[in-house]
Amino acid sequence: METYGNIPGDIMNLGFLLLNPARLMIDKYVGFLENVNNFDFVENFVRMERWIFDSPDLPAETFREFITNFYKKNLLIKNEVEIGGKKVDLKKITMPVLNIYGKYDHLVPPAMCDQFIGKIGSKDKEDLCLDTGHIGIYVSSKTQREFGPKIIRWLMERDGNGQDRKASKKVRVKKPVPKKVKRK
Repeated sequence: METYGNIPGDIMNLGFLLLNPARLMIDKYVGFLENVNNFDFVENFVRMERWIFDSPDLPAETFREFITNFYKKNLLIKNEVEIGGKKVDLKKITMPVLNIYGKYDHLVPPAMCDQFIGKIGSKDKEDLCLDTGHIGIYVSSKTQREFGPKIIRWLMERDGNGQDRKASKKVRVKKPVPKKVKRK
């Protein structure tokens, strides 16, 4: 951090890869080679790789504070983290909360995520543990097909337009039509 003043995105990515090198640097590329003739698989693989390696640099001090306060000391769950000179009290979170996390997330382990809901003050709170890893939550084709509609339903139930929750649960969410890419 002292050398660059920032944490370069490439160095962060290397650190993430080294957390599980066999799976993240070998297995996924073996899987790619096994599926190289499957257009949909290749398209999704490239989408995920592009997203993974498009990482901006992080300011060094922000990175240091985040690692120290949230990882090493776990101050958020202990109600001891300070933001802008004020302590964060999770019991004061009273808005609806959907806590989304990945079952196979190696960066933000599920055992850490499922503690959050029990610490907040909201009466309308829900854990949504998705059957994916850290990156899959955001960019996988499975997310686009399954998890997005789950999140949309949860939001629609709380959209405040006068519908009660039972009525809004009956709303069907249209799945987006995937764009077809012409093969050469």
